[in-house]
Amino acid sequence: MYKMSVIIPCYNARDTIASTLYSIAMQSIADEVEVVIVNDADGVDYTDILGRFTDLHIKYVINPENRGCGGARNTGIREASGDYVLFADSDDQFVSSLALEVMYNRIVAEKADILVSTFESEMRFANGVAIKQMKNAITWMHGKAFRRQYLLNNNLFFKENLRLNEDMEFNQIAFDLGGKVAEIPMVTYLWRDNPESITHKSLYENKKWFVLAAIESLKDSTERGIACEKIRLRVLQNLCMIYQYYDIVINDTPEMAGDYIAVCKDFWRLCEPLVRDVSDEEARKIFCAAMRDYEDIPSVTFMEFLNKLRAD
Repeated sequence: MYKMSVIIPCYNARDTIASTLYSIAMQSIADEVEVVIVNDADGVDYTDILGRFTDLHIKYVINPENRGCGGARNTGIREASGDYVLFADSDDQFVSSLALEVMYNRIVAEKADILVSTFESEMRFANGVAIKQMKNAITWMHGKAFRRQYLLNNNLFFKENLRLNEDMEFNQIAFDLGGKVAEIPMVTYLWRDNPESITHKSLYENKKWFVLAAIESLKDSTERGIACEKIRLRVLQNLCMIYQYYDIVINDTPEMAGDYIAVCKDFWRLCEPLVRDVSDEEARKIFCAAMRDYEDIPSVTFMEFLNKLRAD
């Protein structure tokens, strides 16, 4: 039994996975950490690279068919044996040799089900590098640890029908189920945000998949019987994000605005009964919090956006 299992989905990662493994090998508790690498049917041979890390406890699993990042992580959850699991991308790194030890000690001391740390986002451009610190961000998996039995007890796995924003849906359910959450302000993880990924190359696809993930989150929350107050709060938060994304869509890809509204209407049909009686004060508080970091003045008002969703 290991203290922690680091689950790494792997797809066409020969050029990057070694640096990720080096960052785990340098951990102060590396000998008590299991690394579960899940090859998501990419047809690539990694045995020579993995052979360099003889001091790491590596479990190498190959999915029989491509199931996406969420599906690879699900395989990792089932194959892991550590008390706690973390998820790392195959081109990212842990930033300190003490990262995993500090995370483990805190989540054990707090008897928590989920641990949230700070991570850094690194994006490289032709003219330089942009680094942004992300605190208490539940949209992404980066810098988080989960008690594995908490996931298993709640049958909590990634939705494999979501090929983008599967992190968001998973995290929202994990947090809303009521498990104990602990936090540390320490930066533990470096996310190498790839400007060539579909997230950035197709902003529209990313925004549309956020709405689809919000739909899955609402359905999942309802089926699990999560308290109505929690579901309503999450719906309002997601609705505000969807509104922000609509502003991005109509400015960057206006030709897709109609398609985006159609997807948003699917979400609205599910959530409208939950938000019908929300007070103006509650809605304003959530809206202001969601819009706090949005720098641009939206092209349409929130009410204009809602009226588009309500229209037949």
